[in-house]
Amino acid sequence: MFRDMGFSIHLADPSRISLIFNTGKKNDKEDSYKLANLLRLGELPEVHIPSKYSDDLRYLVRYRRSMGESIIKMKNKIHAV
Repeated sequence: MFRDMGFSIHLADPSRISLIFNTGKKNDKEDSYKLANLLRLGELPEVHIPSKYSDDLRYLVRYRRSMGESIIKMKNKIHAV
């Protein structure tokens, strides 16, 4: 959604961020400042965000799979009758 609006998306890797933020003082304001600073310095550990094309293909694969499952359910109901 935000990608379509032209925003630059950065998704931090939580497994590698926890190593950085092992401090006693923990709140959203402090964490947002730390994340923004890491992003500004280019040191923010990020995870891969799939492209819009990949998202669309994944959606089609999930939809096709659900249609196949629906067909199997209908066949099972018919056989039960």
